[in-house]
This record gives sequence, structure tokens and C-alpha cells, in this order.
Amino acid sequence: MKGIHQISLIFDAILSSGDGLTKETAFAVTSVSAEYEITSILGFSPVKNPVFIDQNYEYIEIEPNDKNVKGIFFDVSRTTYRMKY
Repeated sequence: MKGIHQISLIFDAILSSGDGLTKETAFAVTSVSAEYEITSILGFSPVKNPVFIDQNYEYIEIEPNDKNVKGIFFDVSRTTYRMKY
């Protein structure tokens, strides 16, 4: 049970970091898997793999939905896989 609680705290922290609707309010993540988990938790399905916006941000286009959200922005500046320019 302790592990589940820790995972819940991590996702709560990510969700409180922004709303993901713009680059300025991107969700802060530390891994690619977190991007997909957050997308799923929010009830969305990705259309494509994440696309780098710049060195610190990625964007995942999502399937049409009743919330009219086209995609989700992620701040990847804290990850080790950032694109090098």
C-alpha cells in the first residue's frame, strides 16, 4: 500500500503543476511514461508520440474529445532525455 500512496502523491504533484493546456501551464514531468500516464488519467488518448516544442517542452496531440482539448503540453526540463540543440 505504501507504493500506491507514493505513486498517488507523484501524480498529484504533476497535476498541481499546471493544466497542460498551454506551454506556460504545462505539466511538469520527469519521464516519458508520466506523460502517457497523465494523458490517460485525464481520460484522453494520444494520436501521436510526443513532439518537442523546444528543448524544455513536449506536446501530445490527443484524439477528439468532449472537452475540446486538442493536446497537452509537458515541461520536460527536469528529465534526462531532453533534446539537445
